[in-house]
Amino acid sequence: MTLAKSYTPWLLQPVQIAAIAGLFSCFLAIHNTTVRVMYSMGRDRVLLAALGHVHPAWFSPLKAIVAQTVFTVVVGLAVGGWLGPGATGAYGFTGAIGTVAIVLVYLASNVALVRFFWRLPERRVLTHVVVPALGVLALLYPLYVVSKPGQSYPYNLVPIIVLVWIAAGVALFVYYRSTAPEKIAALGSFIADDALPLDDQPEALRAARATSLQEPYEEDR
Repeated sequence: MTLAKSYTPWLLQPVQIAAIAGLFSCFLAIHNTTVRVMYSMGRDRVLLAALGHVHPAWFSPLKAIVAQTVFTVVVGLAVGGWLGPGATGAYGFTGAIGTVAIVLVYLASNVALVRFFWRLPERRVLTHVVVPALGVLALLYPLYVVSKPGQSYPYNLVPIIVLVWIAAGVALFVYYRSTAPEKIAALGSFIADDALPLDDQPEALRAARATSLQEPYEEDR
């Protein structure tokens, strides 16, 4: 928008509309994927079981949608009231948190790919070792830039918030591994097999998880 304002001011409003549309579509995609994860974790009793219920008529994860929407509105208004809007306010701060978190996920995914294929006969050096290693190297610099020491307030809190979130996830994982390992088994496989009809899902998956909510609970009907 800075370029449009400086060189093509007559295009400023269309650029602003395009930016708003792009942001909305991006946020909608994030909202939908987050709701899907919450629904699956609720269904598998890792989060509140209510989050795993679907609407009796629409078959949508209504309670997960409401929970995610309320969380987003509350956090958005609170951080917006604290820091104000814009790239240096709530948007920039929450975006920095999300950037660090998702880059860590990408890094872990690359490392996991190498580890998964390392002992398999179909392992290929280029696609299963070199490319993931290059991905790790490419991601280290932006991770450092966003989370390096000496950031101004409140951006110096970004690494701390992400580390606290990771610690909470690790604690939850350790708790379930010792008290309900079948839930961990279900979590590890819901993405790949959820699209299959219930009868076609692996027996180990169906045994590990609670009743699938591809169909509503009886009390939801």
